[in-house]
Amino acid sequence: MNNLWTSEDISKILIQLDALNLPFSKYALYQNDGKLKLLGRGGSAEVYEAQTRSSQKQNFAMKVIGFRSQNIDSDFFNESVQVQKDIGDYQDYVVKIYDHAEIWVMLDDRDNVVSAVKEKPETVSRTTIKLQFVLMEKIAPVITRTKGGNIRMNPDSLAHGDEQEILKLAYDIGLALKRAHNKNVLHRDVKLENVFYSKKKKQYKLGDFGIAKKTEDGFAGTIAFTKGYAAPEVRASDDRYDNTADIYSFGMMLYVLANNLKFPDSNTYNVNSSMQYEPGYIVPKLEFLVSDDLYYVIAKACMYNPDQRYQSMEEMLLDIEKLMYDVSLGYKKEHKNSSLIVGAIMLALGIVAWKLTMAPEIAGTTSTNNTLSVRLLWTNIYS
Repeated sequence: MNNLWTSEDISKILIQLDALNLPFSKYALYQNDGKLKLLGRGGSAEVYEAQTRSSQKQNFAMKVIGFRSQNIDSDFFNESVQVQKDIGDYQDYVVKIYDHAEIWVMLDDRDNVVSAVKEKPETVSRTTIKLQFVLMEKIAPVITRTKGGNIRMNPDSLAHGDEQEILKLAYDIGLALKRAHNKNVLHRDVKLENVFYSKKKKQYKLGDFGIAKKTEDGFAGTIAFTKGYAAPEVRASDDRYDNTADIYSFGMMLYVLANNLKFPDSNTYNVNSSMQYEPGYIVPKLEFLVSDDLYYVIAKACMYNPDQRYQSMEEMLLDIEKLMYDVSLGYKKEHKNSSLIVGAIMLALGIVAWKLTMAPEIAGTTSTNNTLSVRLLWTNIYS
């Protein structure tokens, strides 16, 4: 089957399906002079504007999966969509889903639609394509890229590192994650690309539960992840992980926002995995002039060891609330976050052990230098 679909190819097929009242009888793709309105495109899907067939007053977004050879297993697709729908029905901070469908489309050699059915046909030919559709509320993404590759943020205040706006996003998305975790659902792909903003409601929403997992015991295994946002334990394919992996991704998203859209120890919006995923790693201070308290909240969420992170979204939201209402978290020298201190000690001890291994003949000098390293790490945390 064709894996190099052009925008014109995709539009041609979708317009033909739309004429057959597919994939939804009540909703149509918005057309202007026979052209569809593309709202966005990702690695596995296109998103088009849609509307009710009876009226053009209510607009939606229709996500189309399948033209990029990234079909999700049918059962998993239905499960992940239903998970987002169930959470969104009772949580304003999750992008709402109104309907979804799976269509098997048979094409001729010129990509004309011969037939389309909702059940997998007995015989699947080389000109058969499976398409998956999700109808959801139309809402603007927080991060977009221009044709030249430049990043744009929505709203503008996020691009300038406004602390209150970052906290607003943190609180709204935190509530969405809290609801998901309380339902034993792991999102597994928390990142800026999956956060949306309603200018009218001044509200942030979490979307794209495409690889979310409803768990029996609160644990899941790796299926996919985004470099930089993924927790260290998620990158280890033989490990299982829990909600603290989402908390890591959530914290890293806040770090990037407060660090001028740069990942830790990186000069761009690209991860420096050689540093970020080193055992005992602690994220460095931020580029934007945000408070030390916000840095400590983010750093705790991003601890390498999952046992040293926030253990629940409720716990993290309490600290976020205090910052939103300008209540000091009381990070005094004698009451620094214990997980950060433990992480610093582990990192320092690792440095000591490495240097002693590399240069045993000057162990005395190395010991003195590493004592200074430990003090510097403590000083950086306390300053």
